[in-house]
Amino acid sequence: MVKARPGAIDIAGWVIDPDTANPTQVHVYVDGVGVAIVASAPRPDVAAAFPLYGANHGFSTSIPVSAGSHQVCVYSINTVGAGSNQTLGCRTVVSRNGDPFGSIDWAASGFGHIGVAGWALDPNTDDPIVIHIYVNGVGVGRLASDYRADVAAAFGNGPNHGFTYVVPRPSADPQTICVFGLNVGAGTNSLIGCRVV
Repeated sequence: MVKARPGAIDIAGWVIDPDTANPTQVHVYVDGVGVAIVASAPRPDVAAAFPLYGANHGFSTSIPVSAGSHQVCVYSINTVGAGSNQTLGCRTVVSRNGDPFGSIDWAASGFGHIGVAGWALDPNTDDPIVIHIYVNGVGVGRLASDYRADVAAAFGNGPNHGFTYVVPRPSADPQTICVFGLNVGAGTNSLIGCRVV
């Protein structure tokens, strides 16, 4: 697991060296700078799958980072028997500031109503966040909690950040609909986007 949050990247997983039941060294590199840790945390699921090696093969660490894109690579270090160091994986992740962000995927006008859909999340939490939807300055509060596997895959903050709502249209004239994400923890409320319908 590699997950970016404001100010840090969290890395967790497990590794077994088939030459030993002892914990294995792991090196974590963020933007080419390495940190050595030991994969010795209890992982009952690993012990169940590989009973000859025991449970103490988990690892986790948090690496402080600035906001922006970061390359994360994790390696198991071979210290016993034959073999070589192995790449467990590399990923590029984006650490954002603490403000909510998201997207309006579509907005459309119907008879007396406006539909709007998209997603919003706050990098400080995996939980759904409250959004405010405004039509020409008149707002309603709603929850961005619809299932969005694409958002979970892209940002690692869970899948329940989508929204699809219908709000009243005050007149037949062109209307501006705006969505704001309400902040959780550090940061401020953020404009997700506006559309004219």
